[in-house]
Amino acid sequence: MLQGQTATRVQVMAAMASSVLYWFSGSGNSLVVATALSEALGGVPLVPVVQALRLPAAKPAGVMGVVFPVYAFGLPNIVRRFLETVPLEADPYVFTVATPGVIPGNVHREAEAVLGQRGVALAAGWTVLMPESFSPLRLRLTVHRTATVLRRVNGRVADIAGAVREGRRGVRQDSLAPTAWAGAAVHRAAARFFPTAGSGFRVAEHCAACGLCARVCPVGNISVDNGKPAWGERCEWCFACMQWCPVGAIETTGLATNRLRYHHPAVTAEQIAAQTVSDDPPPPAETPADAPRGASTSRPPH
Repeated sequence: MLQGQTATRVQVMAAMASSVLYWFSGSGNSLVVATALSEALGGVPLVPVVQALRLPAAKPAGVMGVVFPVYAFGLPNIVRRFLETVPLEADPYVFTVATPGVIPGNVHREAEAVLGQRGVALAAGWTVLMPESFSPLRLRLTVHRTATVLRRVNGRVADIAGAVREGRRGVRQDSLAPTAWAGAAVHRAAARFFPTAGSGFRVAEHCAACGLCARVCPVGNISVDNGKPAWGERCEWCFACMQWCPVGAIETTGLATNRLRYHHPAVTAEQIAAQTVSDDPPPPAETPADAPRGASTSRPPH
């Protein structure tokens, strides 16, 4: 067993020369975790998933990590498409890092299944709990635990970096079986709804017509018509438009109405926008240790 672990570690360390970390984020949570993990692994290149999908195929990686949020207990649709097509070396070391606000659901096993269809094994899947950014769940209880959650990020990232360097395999930090199974069923239904979810957004009269919502949308699903945003049918359900609106003018119908907004305090709207408008990776977010103690939290004006 020790010989196998040693061999795996040697193989992973040798492959680190062709390593890359991909990330997708609406609130900034996953960008912060990806940035911290890149630093912990010695400066592994960071590439936005959005750019990886639209630019010419990159050189296959020997070690590949993907950092992403959890939507309805599963993979964001854009991350699924990325896993289906990303170039990989033969027998790569692939790992996932999910950043849910409450529970991961079945997200790592879902990623494992997607990769398995390509004959690629998922080496490990880790979870880093982050402040909740899904507005219907942005309740007072989750707001009060934001600072505590952020303080724990550095330790979790350090543990993951150590495990990657060791070439650890077999980790699946999903929810326990009953919750994971239920979450998988919810996600299968919800994922079909995501593209048209933009129809559930509405714009209040105090909209400043600044266009920031269109700039932070990672897939260009928002256009500004007559000074007001309009949503198409390619929504990723990331809520970036709502979370980053500087005047809280974007609402959703139903449970999310008048919920507190959230985006990571160490991330700027420009960094989120850069994952889609620039051919260069955005400037790194502050590491969790440097981030302000509070989180950017606001309630829309009435």
